[in-house]
Amino acid sequence: MKFKELLISLSLLTQKMNNHNYWMQNLIELLKKEISNSVEVPVGAMIVDKGKILSTAFNKREETNLATAHAEILAINSANKTLDSWRLTDTTIYITLEPCSMCLGAILNARIKNIVFASFDYKTGSLGGKYNMLNYVSNDINVISGICADENSKILSEFFKKVRK
Repeated sequence: MKFKELLISLSLLTQKMNNHNYWMQNLIELLKKEISNSVEVPVGAMIVDKGKILSTAFNKREETNLATAHAEILAINSANKTLDSWRLTDTTIYITLEPCSMCLGAILNARIKNIVFASFDYKTGSLGGKYNMLNYVSNDINVISGICADENSKILSEFFKKVRK
């Protein structure tokens, strides 16, 4: 491979790794595998740092009987262990559903810099779905919503149709 081709290849790889659609699609594909026979509400979270996945987690409230076993909390705990630090400074958390206030608090406390989520949660969402808690937060945090929202909404709709039957 010539040097110029290598540079182009590296450039494309860097763009891919920094692309929110790429990471969210990756998370949704993992979520689809996770929920095949699950009774959990299908929510996944992934924490990425400099193009590397630190952790991936999915809701486990039914399995663990723990109210705090949300995907975001589990992903944060796992990433803390991976980095051997409670600080997840400058990382990005990808979440398939808008975080609730508990999860937003954990994200802020972990010093996560970027929150990217697919679908709004109009029952408990804390970033515009139900509440907009960032109005009360002094942290400098970036929020991007709606990434792969249509695909994720279908997953949620199918799950709740199945639950209602």
